[in-house]
Amino acid sequence: MDLNQVAKLVSEQYSGNKGVDGIFIAGSVSRGWEDLYSDIEVHVLWNQDPSVDERMSPVYHLDGDLISFYPYEDEEWSEAYRLPNGVKIEMSHFLTETVVRWVEDVVEKGLTNALKQCVVASVHYGLILYGEQWIQPLKQKTTIYPDILSENMVLQHLDLGNSWSSRAALVEREDWLLLYEVLCSVMKQLNGVLFGLNRMYVQHPSYKWLRQNVRGMRSKPLNLEERYTRVLLSHPKEGVIELESIVDEVQQLAEKEGYTLQEV
Repeated sequence: MDLNQVAKLVSEQYSGNKGVDGIFIAGSVSRGWEDLYSDIEVHVLWNQDPSVDERMSPVYHLDGDLISFYPYEDEEWSEAYRLPNGVKIEMSHFLTETVVRWVEDVVEKGLTNALKQCVVASVHYGLILYGEQWIQPLKQKTTIYPDILSENMVLQHLDLGNSWSSRAALVEREDWLLLYEVLCSVMKQLNGVLFGLNRMYVQHPSYKWLRQNVRGMRSKPLNLEERYTRVLLSHPKEGVIELESIVDEVQQLAEKEGYTLQEV
């Protein structure tokens, strides 16, 4: 099934509304990363607050089965529904002025806020379905990854947290749940450093699609994809040793750019 064509059909239910400025595909479909389990993320930009009827009418016309429906929260309206063909649609609605402001916050001010950066990433990689005159200028602003964002991403993710220093004790105690919480926390911090060094917008706060993103990195530890897998799937003691090695190598990469990882 061509999910891009499905998204186009969905967008036609919104594009006729005078309150809509633009529509674009976000998420894995916009990157060509979709698989059998993928849904379609569609972002809609509005020049006025969308009403409940304006959000629900497309669901009815598409004969969709509503899964969730959330009110305005964190400057976003969202809902999800499943089409008769089984495809799940994830809708995110924003005021155009909100996205314009968030692009400025991230690109011009270098703010690393996860929600804002994820929306900026969606704009950057998004596939325009409607309202190119509104969306293309925003995409243009995201073309060059800013130095200030790179610096802030690296600096804000250098601290691996105090719990990392307890890794040996957690292994000896066989305190696996807490150990893996620590391992995942450190891996997320390292990802933040690497995304900053490689000038890549973060597309998901928990670094979803990590395998694909790692493959797109130029500056990274050797065989990082396979080694991340070993951290999580090998014996915990071996996983810790592997992650210690990755930490050392990320430190070396950061130091080449003038940064220093906190040693713990």
